[in-house]
Amino acid sequence: MFDIFIMDLGGHTTNLEYLTKTLPHAKTLRWRTHLNCMQKAAGLSRTRFFWLISTCCDYENFDFLWEPVPWQATQIHCWASGNQKFGDTFLVPTREFIEQDPATIDGYHHINWQQIGVPRLPPQLIIYSDQDLISASKQRITTPYAYVTDKCIPEYYPQLWNNPPIVAVNKSRSVSIVPRSASAYIDTQIYDYQNLVTEILIDSPPMDVIYISNGEPNSEKWYDHLCDILPIGTVCKRSMNINGRANAYKAAANLSTTPWFFAVFAKLEVVDNFDWSWQPDYWQSNRHYIFYSKNPVNGLQYGHQ
Repeated sequence: MFDIFIMDLGGHTTNLEYLTKTLPHAKTLRWRTHLNCMQKAAGLSRTRFFWLISTCCDYENFDFLWEPVPWQATQIHCWASGNQKFGDTFLVPTREFIEQDPATIDGYHHINWQQIGVPRLPPQLIIYSDQDLISASKQRITTPYAYVTDKCIPEYYPQLWNNPPIVAVNKSRSVSIVPRSASAYIDTQIYDYQNLVTEILIDSPPMDVIYISNGEPNSEKWYDHLCDILPIGTVCKRSMNINGRANAYKAAANLSTTPWFFAVFAKLEVVDNFDWSWQPDYWQSNRHYIFYSKNPVNGLQYGHQ
């Protein structure tokens, strides 16, 4: 059997104990980056290949006796982690890797991507409420990354090779994947972190539309028009005869069953092509979003109602 080195990415203590018991000759390396661990392992290896594996993966059914065919003997073999091609399991040719000394793993002259991957273990799950993804993302993350979600768990595995990104998996970014290294950079918004990715894998359900009227002359006309242009599946509710703007907003909020809602006032004729699939950005702090309106008197356009 070739030398085996275990990258301890943190947070999966039980799996580390299982690996060290099952593979008693394996050496554990403290993880900084995959490349750093590969370089350390190459310097320590006494076999012509070495395995580099990760505590975030499940190796219960993995074959550590596997060997490449002779014409693939100088290649790095990489097993995917779940659906992530840039996986966390490698068989590395010791001498060739040392001689090449690549600046990045994918800078090595030839990587053989193995078709059958290795499952990743479930990461830390942080479920938040009150639309406050930012505070949730600043919590202590013990595994290499965490699923930060208000409703569902994504089937997505980020790359961990270098500078792992924060990944949003729906349009509003309310379901995001946050690497442990990112939480220290987040202050008032997720955009404080520089490596950001959006992969739309989960639908963001439509928001309620609340029509707010208080005796305006054309309120019935514009309400009927609004109902006509709303997409199928969008819920429209009506708040009537509430005095005071703040009170009207509160009454509308009490009618809404979605975390955010569109407030439409009876003085407005909403354009037919308004994008009702629009979503607020959970990577920013909570705020009101005001859409542009066109003043029919002077033709000016500005944020209004």
